[in-house]
Amino acid sequence: MKRCPITYKKIAASENYSQRGLHLLSPQLKDLHPLLLSADVMNEIQRALPNWQALLKVSFMSQAMKEKYLALLKKRSERLELFTD
Repeated sequence: MKRCPITYKKIAASENYSQRGLHLLSPQLKDLHPLLLSADVMNEIQRALPNWQALLKVSFMSQAMKEKYLALLKKRSERLELFTD
């Protein structure tokens, strides 16, 4: 078993996100392609954003450098696109 990176609920090995996690992002979202980030980065994002929105802005420290990320939810293509400032 693995955990959903949005809700931290246990999910099947074949799933990437829980249905509850997808619904928190958007009620219309049925699937989302996995975001290829390390577990540490995903944990930091989850702590920074208790209430996920369609447009996310995250700021955190990484190796003594402050990086800012902007994530845009693309519902039609079921993807999150990440941008750095």
